Order: sequence, then C-alpha cells, then structure tokens
Amino acid sequence: MPYPIPRFAALDCPTLVSYFHGYGPLVARLGDDVYQPSYISFEPLLERIVPYFGKPGIKWVIIGGQTKPIVYPNIEWVQEIVEAADKAGIPVFLKNSLRTTIHWAQCYAEPVVDVRGLLNEVAQPRQEMPKALTVE
Repeated sequence: MPYPIPRFAALDCPTLVSYFHGYGPLVARLGDDVYQPSYISFEPLLERIVPYFGKPGIKWVIIGGQTKPIVYPNIEWVQEIVEAADKAGIPVFLKNSLRTTIHWAQCYAEPVVDVRGLLNEVAQPRQEMPKALTVE
C-alpha cells in the first residue's frame, strides 16, 4: 500500500545551500500542487540567506538560533528574512533562542541596531501565527 503524499510540510533551511536545494526544487516540482511546503524554518540560522517568497503556498516563517552549542545568528540575517516575509505578507515567528541576539543588537552593538521590526508591541520577539494551515 503506498504512503499518502503529505499536504503540508516544513522545510528546514539552516544554510543557503539547504534553502536553494530544498525550497527551489521542491516548489518547482509542485506543478501538480500535490506537495506544498506550508512553512519554512530557518533554524538554526547559520549563515546569511536572502529568501525569495515569490511562489505561493508559504504561510509561515520561523527563525531561530542554534542551541547546544549556542550559536547566535547575525542580526542583519534575521532582519533580511523578516523584511522579505513582511513584504510577502507572511507571519514571522522568532524563536526564544533569538532573544539574546536581539537584546545585544539593541543595547551593545556598535552602532546600535534598530530592531523595532523584530519586536511586537510589548518589546518581545515577534511570535506571529498563521491564520490557518489548511488545504486550499
């Protein structure tokens, strides 16, 4: 008995290579709309990735740092992904592992980094949820 093809999937992209080898070909194979990634997780974010969210179907972006051992991503890498998601109207969930990165950038970086786009109305990392991950 064949296994059913999943209708929803996460795509883990900690590096630029994994992003292009995973997201690009995966979306390109979706001409029949059988297998569609619903969200992309840039976790742990290990290098700069300039995402392209021009293809439909991505409903959520998750960004996080590496734990055990701790590796904090560059704040500019995080900001680029958040800005691209905002332009595409995709909700962003910043994992708690980024709290130190954001705090350091707004308090100790030279020059201090404007992190307002990464924070919610109570100055905590944005943790937005998608409206729904449903079959269309």
